[in-house]
Amino acid sequence: MNSSDNTDYPRTLREWGRRLEANLSQDLIAKDHPNLKHRADYEAFKRKWHYQFAYAGAGFVQGYITCHMLTFIRDVSAFHTFLIRWICRHFLSRTINPLLDAIDSLFATLGIHG
Repeated sequence: MNSSDNTDYPRTLREWGRRLEANLSQDLIAKDHPNLKHRADYEAFKRKWHYQFAYAGAGFVQGYITCHMLTFIRDVSAFHTFLIRWICRHFLSRTINPLLDAIDSLFATLGIHG
């Protein structure tokens, strides 16, 4: 994780909240999501997004949430597979174990064994 993520992401999330408020209209979203045609449902939808942005922003600031980018390629050597697993297990939190299981499953699906 880039050390600036803890300050950049909350700012980005605040901007997304501002853009959501400025650009989203009930008529626009109700075309694709008829369940939001009622004002109360639409307002609840917007509140949930604003809550999500605020909650995630606070998580980044406190260091509870981080950002990880993973790139998968098919032609991976056994060493690279080992390295990916090692990095994930040693540098990421214990909450990454379900992700490691998914990576193992993906590797198996792609026929990559290491």
